[in-house]
Amino acid sequence: MKSKCMSSMLVLFGLISGIWAWDSGAQSLTPMLTVEEGYFEMGRPYSGTAIGEQPVHTVWLDRYQIGMYPETAAQFTAFLNSNLSILEDNKGNPYTGGIVHAYGQPIACDQKDSDNVQIFWDENKFAIRSWGGYGGQLFPMDEHPVIRVSWYGAVCYCNWLSQREGLEPYYDVSTWKRYHPVRNGYRLPTEAEWERAAAWDGEKHWHYGMMSDTLDITLANYEAYPSPNPLGLEIKPYTTPVGWYNGINPVTLSTPEILTRDARSPVGAYDMSGGVWEWCHDWYSSTYYNSSPGRNPSGPAKGYYKAARGGHWQRIGYDARCAARNTDITEPWQRYYFLGFRIAKSDVELTHPSDRNHDGQIDHEEAMGSIDGWQSGDLSMAEAIRMLYISERGGAYFYNPELEPPLHWELAESEE
Repeated sequence: MKSKCMSSMLVLFGLISGIWAWDSGAQSLTPMLTVEEGYFEMGRPYSGTAIGEQPVHTVWLDRYQIGMYPETAAQFTAFLNSNLSILEDNKGNPYTGGIVHAYGQPIACDQKDSDNVQIFWDENKFAIRSWGGYGGQLFPMDEHPVIRVSWYGAVCYCNWLSQREGLEPYYDVSTWKRYHPVRNGYRLPTEAEWERAAAWDGEKHWHYGMMSDTLDITLANYEAYPSPNPLGLEIKPYTTPVGWYNGINPVTLSTPEILTRDARSPVGAYDMSGGVWEWCHDWYSSTYYNSSPGRNPSGPAKGYYKAARGGHWQRIGYDARCAARNTDITEPWQRYYFLGFRIAKSDVELTHPSDRNHDGQIDHEEAMGSIDGWQSGDLSMAEAIRMLYISERGGAYFYNPELEPPLHWELAESEE
């Protein structure tokens, strides 16, 4: 993927010359931003009537990474074309167009299913459409956030990307749950991780995902009057290339003298307010905040709707707030033209420092090394005792992100 600076140069070139160009070549990994471990205040800290956004509560998050941008149509198309052998129609037959299925679930669709979709099936592979827009130009959808992808589709993409990058797939597609113990691959951000990256600067919880408590059309693509439709597209959705709101691109191509502002979140992520809604890992519950764990919450154990965050191009600014949570339309099989996703990845060591072989086993000698670590000040006494306890009960352990230290090093056996 070209840098957003280069993207902006292409936009300006198009404005000057009347020619639109976009690089649709080989797709690279979305830049990942590191969010350091620590506490933050989750939930709406100001007055309002929307359900499910309170009470405000303190949450600890381990160190993690989150995508600087939502995933694009070009990136998702690369995933589809790399996995043609597993794609099916709704009857389990080899895919030939329409709704795309994998592992028994709908994951995406092409132009045969809906005209408002970026991807189409052509000569036994997927390709990306171009839509007419401002000045009669054709705008390729390559670098726009992918839309009409289900939660299942986002999960399949994360697993594919993990394998491509030499990591372990995070999700078990036979159950659509995360593997247990957790793995190191790409995944969807939890609601807590998404909100932390969008809103929290270490002291303040901002209303919108660019360190602002107010919103206007220089900062985000949302339903405003008149509706921005930045590229003057003739077909919905009225999206933009990811990272459009960077202080260089115009608010709309028809008003090149009015520029966007650099709309980065506190951690440096773009498009966290407006653009497209973004799938999260969690099941959604309006009452979850009343009983959610204080450490790395990942949502209820089950539910009917999956969480989605950020608002979108067809919703008012109030819905683009960082604390806003969806309510009743995001079943995991749904594929809307205002719904996409961004990726995340845990950035915490999943093996204990005393586990010299990194094999998920602590023997007696390694456990005694934990005692040395306590005496040198590298480990707490409680953690050293914990590793001795585990070594005496078979030694198999795993990291459980939702438990408090030192219990987050959990026995892999059932004796405990």
